[in-house]
Parts: sequence; structure tokens; C-alpha cells
Amino acid sequence: MWWHLTGQTGAGRLGVALAVLVVASGYAHAQPEALNAVLSLDEETYVLGQPMFFVLALKNTGKEPVRAHLAEALDGFDLEIARGREAFVPLAYRDMAVGGQRAPLRTLQPGEWVGTSDALLLQSPQIKQIKAMTPRQAVDAAFRNRRLVCDSPGTYRVRAKVYVDFGNYDRVLFSNEVQFPVTPAGPGYQQFVDFAKRYVGNDLTLLPEGYEASLALGDTLGATPYHRYLVWMRMKHYLKERMGEDRPREDVPEQERAEREAYRLLAEELVGRPATRQTRLGEVALVYLGLYYVQAGNLPQALSYADVLLTELPWSSRTGMAGSIRRTLAKQGNTPADR
Repeated sequence: MWWHLTGQTGAGRLGVALAVLVVASGYAHAQPEALNAVLSLDEETYVLGQPMFFVLALKNTGKEPVRAHLAEALDGFDLEIARGREAFVPLAYRDMAVGGQRAPLRTLQPGEWVGTSDALLLQSPQIKQIKAMTPRQAVDAAFRNRRLVCDSPGTYRVRAKVYVDFGNYDRVLFSNEVQFPVTPAGPGYQQFVDFAKRYVGNDLTLLPEGYEASLALGDTLGATPYHRYLVWMRMKHYLKERMGEDRPREDVPEQERAEREAYRLLAEELVGRPATRQTRLGEVALVYLGLYYVQAGNLPQALSYADVLLTELPWSSRTGMAGSIRRTLAKQGNTPADR
């Protein structure tokens, strides 16, 4: 099994040149160039302190099936980053993991792929024992002093190393390199970064106390490049903690209706852009819109978003939403049975 940092990342457009893995064994009858790792980012240029979202896809581009131990949401990879023409270094944006449960053995048919997406903003804490601090204080201090993935303006390159377990042997596959410029910070940079270091996990999940703190920061960041990400993090928190069940809901307070409407508008903007729709940004938005319209009693509209989630983001843990909505509609006599 692989022993690695689960937090390395890459970036680029899905249409860029692909890195090649040549597979030749009696276990996986794949043609040369059968497996390709493609890394993409949601933007071509970033402002300093702006979160980045990547998509990493591992696709069988050959003519024969490939068998390997693969999770639906690809997790056996690391990310590496470099500034300018410097050498790549590991990018630790997630906690260190050792091995873990082996992914199931599956067959990737020609054209089939697995993938994942995540956020890049802050690196993992570098925790050091300081005699004057308790262990808890040391952890808190390390969390507040996390470095940005890109901590100064300049040109960066990022790539992914994908670890493929074929059962009786392993291979490392390098993705394409994605190059992107980071421009100087925009208005609100310091407030946003200070907030993120205090209240936000590396995957842009708000800590419990971060939700209320984000509301106070909203007006300050209103016209800055960072505002939409603050609202997205609140939407993600709301979806997990307060969205409730997937059934019609008529008891939404007036103040909460305004909040839900703001999230709906942002979600529709995100899923309207192909570059963001297939990222974690888009996944949260699609799930939100699906539940929003389920709770509004508009199942056909909810299904339209759930189907996008199913077809374009097969790595998402929420792809089953489409089948659930389709079965409910079938019971109502409004659509054919689940496909």
C-alpha cells in the first residue's frame, strides 16, 4: 500500500496535454497510453489570497479495459508545486495519512474515468512543540500561522502524482503541469486571509464559530475578489448544518428565505460556468440547488441539477440524489422509472 501525503495537488484545463502511463502486465491488459491523469484549475489567473479549485481525473483512453484498485473519488495522489522554474516541492494541503483501507478492485472501461476535486488556499499546519505552550496551544498557534499555497505574486506550476494499485504491482503516474500567474492582492486581502487562518479548514470548511464571524465580515468584503468565496463557504456550512431533509419544506422563516435566495443566486452562477461546475465549488452548488428545489416542491427542476451532478461529477458522494428524485417522480406518475 502507498504511504504518502494525501495533500498534494495539481491544476490546469481538462483539455491540456495528458501525461502517459504505460501499463503492461498479465493483470491489467491495457494498451500504452491507456491511463491518463489530467489536472485542471477553475481559473487561468488568480489574485493573491484567492482560493483555487482543482479537478484531477484519471481516465482510460485506451481500447481495452483496465483493472485496478480505484475509489470512485480518486484519493491516491499527491500534489506538487513550484514557483517559476524552481523544482517541484510537495504541497501539503491535507493531513498526512498512512495507507488506509484499500480501494475496491474495479474495471475502467475505455472512456471511463474516476476523479476528484478540492480547494487550495492554505497549507496544512506545521505543528512544533514549544515548551511555553500546552499541546492545545501549539496546535492552535500552528493553525493560525498556516501559509498560503501561493504566498506571493508570481508564476506557479502545479502537478499531481497519482498512485495506481494494480493489485500485484504499483505505478506512479504524473499529470500534466499547470502554469498560472498570481497577481498582487486585491482589496480585502488581509481581512480575508486573517479570517481564513482563524476560522477555515484547508478544504474551505467553516469552523463552528466561523459562520457567525463570516456574517460580520460580509459587508467589509462585499466588492472584493474574495466575497463570493466567503458566501460559498457559508452556503457549504448551511447545506451541511441547516438544510435539513430532502422533502418539501414550508416552514422557512422570512429571514432565512433571504439567506437561501442569496445562496441560490451564487449556486446558479457557479454551475453556469463549465470551469467551476466540475469542481468542488460546483458540487456544493449543485447539491444545494437540488435540495433547494426539492424543498420548494419543484422536483423536475431539482432533477435537472441532480442529473448534472450524476453525469459531470461522478466522483461526488451525492450522485444518488438523481435516482432518489427520479423514483419519487415515478411514484407520482410524472416520469419514467429510474434509469
